[in-house]
Amino acid sequence: MPTNLAENALAALKVGNDNVAAAYVGNSQIFPNVTELTSWTGQNGEYNYPNSGAAVGTFSTSITGPAGATFDLVGTNGAIGQSGLVKAVDGAESFGYGVSANTACDAPQRTISLGITPTGNTTLASPFGGRPNPDAGGSGNQPALQYGSPYATQTITTSGSFATPTEINKVTVNVGGSLRFAAGTIYDFTFNTGTITNSSGTKGVGVYNFTVQPTGAAGFAATVSNRNNTMGLNNPTGGATDLYYSGGNNITAANQSNKSFTWRYEITDSSGYQPSSITYRNYYYDTGLTGNGGCYTITPNIGPGNYIYP
Repeated sequence: MPTNLAENALAALKVGNDNVAAAYVGNSQIFPNVTELTSWTGQNGEYNYPNSGAAVGTFSTSITGPAGATFDLVGTNGAIGQSGLVKAVDGAESFGYGVSANTACDAPQRTISLGITPTGNTTLASPFGGRPNPDAGGSGNQPALQYGSPYATQTITTSGSFATPTEINKVTVNVGGSLRFAAGTIYDFTFNTGTITNSSGTKGVGVYNFTVQPTGAAGFAATVSNRNNTMGLNNPTGGATDLYYSGGNNITAANQSNKSFTWRYEITDSSGYQPSSITYRNYYYDTGLTGNGGCYTITPNIGPGNYIYP
């Protein structure tokens, strides 16, 4: 509540010849117009914060000044502050702050920075006592470090390839002078995983996905059967496309290297559509990989497209 003489703030308030340090109406200071915070303890010398993070109130800072002073605790580089804070008592008073997690893939160690910003008619004393503002180390103080992420990106390198499909039966029909596949066409497919490596760990591919097309259209149908793999993964139960094999318990690169997947593709209906080719491709996904904060990348994650022509 400002106290002014005309348009000017009062420079002093006196009782007789003596200056009055402060005047109040109830609990509200009405003179002087400015309240002053004199010192704070910053992050209280905290350092080597855990990288898992903690909510506001887990850590505290003590701020000294009169009741009614207003300010914000401003957090940067991982600190979580508060805004709209008001001193409730004269002297020292504690206020909470937090620290966010630092667990993103490959996140480095960082210096946590907590600052105090006065608001309204509050100012900071000069010099402002205690820790630096913002408190991120320096001036002879230990920097407030937070551990880097425990999760490092691991790059899984694949090298799988298809063997030449085995033709079991081929039925063709001439459409406008071009040969097309027809019902009764059967091919067996084999995919060999080759050598799989991990740049800094043991994990292998999370999911193998194979597609063979076409699989369905008006007057067309195809099936996939005889699914098998040599690494003990669960065989998928879907249709002729998107044959998913999840990593399960055999997710290590060693267990997945130099193994194979096989299946049979058969066109069962070509009454309304006769394809000019059969295409097949493989995909890799990191879905299903657990641990290490999910910090896995797979390269390459899509194999080249392959074609069979009549």
